[in-house]
Amino acid sequence: MDELYVLIIVCVISAILLAVSFWLNSKVPTLIWNESIKPYDGAIFNFGTSNLIGFTMIRGVRVHPIGAYSGYEFFVFLNMPIIPVGCYLYTDLGTERVSYKQERTTYKIYGEIRWNIWEVLSIYLGRYSVIALFISVLGIICNIFF
Repeated sequence: MDELYVLIIVCVISAILLAVSFWLNSKVPTLIWNESIKPYDGAIFNFGTSNLIGFTMIRGVRVHPIGAYSGYEFFVFLNMPIIPVGCYLYTDLGTERVSYKQERTTYKIYGEIRWNIWEVLSIYLGRYSVIALFISVLGIICNIFF
């Protein structure tokens, strides 16, 4: 029965963290685009993962007036962000499956932009709290019925 209480506490904490992540995402777009962009002249870049390990772009919440998004290049392991590598202004050009376990996404990168710690924090909180919430709810269900 003690395991059930621990799982309920984890479930509540992860739900609170997910709510904080949504709150952070609602506050970040109020920032004004007055920052400089180190231009890349719309260069085309490919990021890809192989067996869920590699580099990928995770979209932030800031939107530029030209229709591009802020995004962070992350090193991912099992499709979970581990280390942020760069922050770019980009548009997504599409994803293609290269092989059975490998896919590649093409991005048009307009330039590097300044990092926003609240965006990175909301990416981490959002991704990891959803996983913790799913595992704890699954544990509660298994503990009650089995």
